[in-house]
Amino acid sequence: SFMWIMSTGIILFTYTDIVYYYLDFRGQYSPDHFVDFIYLFSLSLIAFGALEKVCRNSSISEIDVVTNIGGRRRWLYLLIYPLFTILFSASGLIPVKPTYSEYLVWIVSISLYWAFCKYIQFSIGKEILLKRNNALLEQRVAQQVSELAFLTNQDILTALFNRRYFIDRLNETLKNRKPEDLTALLVIDIDRFKMINDTFGHDIGDKILIEFAYRMTQWNRYGVLLARLGGDEFAAMINGHYTKEDVEELCHQITEFCSRPIVIEEMPFSITVSIGASIAGAENCDARTLLQNADLAADRAQSQGYNGYVIFDPVMSKDFRKSLEIEFLLKNADVKKDFELFYQPQYAIPQKKLVGAEALIRWNTPEHGYIPPNVFIPIAEQGDAIHQIGRWVMQEAISQAAKWNRDHALSLKIGFNVSPKQLEDPGFIDLLRNLVSETGASPEWIDVEITESTMLSDEDKIRDIFAAFEKLRISVSIDDFGTGYSALSCLGKYSFDRIKIDKSLVDEISEGDDKRVNVIQAAINMAHATGMQAIAEGVERQEQLDILMELGCDQIQGYLLGRPVPADIFEQKYIEASLSDKKAEKGLKTPE
Repeated sequence: SFMWIMSTGIILFTYTDIVYYYLDFRGQYSPDHFVDFIYLFSLSLIAFGALEKVCRNSSISEIDVVTNIGGRRRWLYLLIYPLFTILFSASGLIPVKPTYSEYLVWIVSISLYWAFCKYIQFSIGKEILLKRNNALLEQRVAQQVSELAFLTNQDILTALFNRRYFIDRLNETLKNRKPEDLTALLVIDIDRFKMINDTFGHDIGDKILIEFAYRMTQWNRYGVLLARLGGDEFAAMINGHYTKEDVEELCHQITEFCSRPIVIEEMPFSITVSIGASIAGAENCDARTLLQNADLAADRAQSQGYNGYVIFDPVMSKDFRKSLEIEFLLKNADVKKDFELFYQPQYAIPQKKLVGAEALIRWNTPEHGYIPPNVFIPIAEQGDAIHQIGRWVMQEAISQAAKWNRDHALSLKIGFNVSPKQLEDPGFIDLLRNLVSETGASPEWIDVEITESTMLSDEDKIRDIFAAFEKLRISVSIDDFGTGYSALSCLGKYSFDRIKIDKSLVDEISEGDDKRVNVIQAAINMAHATGMQAIAEGVERQEQLDILMELGCDQIQGYLLGRPVPADIFEQKYIEASLSDKKAEKGLKTPE
């Protein structure tokens, strides 16, 4: 075997080396001596043994680094060599016997040789160990770089691309796009996702996001670049030979594909999406502008109803700038000086008796004149200015109700609108209670108007709020009934006093239109069946008033009998007129 071949070669080489040293020391060595032949023969044996070992244990392609660091018992072989010399000398194979000094030189030489070999073997072993450690370190670094690249470019939860990578790719695409290519950006928002998180928890919300991302991946057969921008907002980049009609078709496909129920832990969730699409124009356009336009379109899609899409139009950008300007004006407005409450009378029919009024806020700005409430109220709700405005409205309306009813010995009910954000404020009920106490108003003089959509939030929270209203003896009206969600199922859950039939329903009724009349009739019947009154808003024609009286509507409000006016004019025009009518009525009934 290779071990015996190499051992024989090493022993022969060592013996030859000693003989050569001895002959040279005695001056008896000459070139082409027999010792030279033994040298070559021993080296050949060593080489042959090493080659046999390599060929037996590994292929040539596997040899990259020499890792042989020698035997661990070489020092035994080195100590055996002097014994062979003594034996050879005693047997007469060596004609001259070594002296003690020569033995000493051998021992010192062998010791140095052994020490140097040990040092070399240690260095080789250390170098190999270092190379192995470096290889492991490089492998770990490569793995960490791969993980870092994943974290840098992809969203951890959904495995889609993240916002940073998506924006970079979008900018690159816009920069290098061909004239004949169309580049479009879709921003996809999951509708009412916050309600799911608040109701079922973030774990369920995360699972819905994962399933939604999987669905988007399944839908993507067009090479669209998908990403999660954050929260429940996703994005898709379309680039290539497309048209605007193709973009609309893709938006329609997404709304259809994603509207199928998602089952999480055996619970089905009906998911809808609102999509805003922005198409890059012929001029230079960057990712930031395209994303901003798509966000505006997505907001418009949500405001128009769920599960739809809107293609960005430059008019939206103008509206956005106007909204920013109004938001700035709201932040710097003096509520007590810049805002004013108008009051629109409410009458009981068929007597046309004044029973109350609705307080309507008006905002007169030096820059834009009067700004309608339907314009600035949504902006105020987004920027939290609604709390300050709502507190002022409540204080003014309750104070006015107390003044009119005390001064004229009336029982007018003054209503004011309350934003869903105000109801979310933990201190809202305490504020309302304190205002009633401070102004000395009777709770029966106050009516809080809320929208239908408010009732679709947390049921327990809404139930507690209405229980607090009932405890305070403050009436509650459902505003804009018949629009939005039509929360008919909520009529039996909470304690209301009135439903306000929306103007859009009242506008459509006319003689001979049985279908629309039946809708109003159904709303009135539902109100009466649950112990509530019905008041119709936006009554502007006598024909509408006649139909409502026939249907049994309890109260009306509209331009036909009174427009919104400031408090002083309301007092003169409606309250004093009502008092005059009462006096005249009493005078007619008084016997002569």
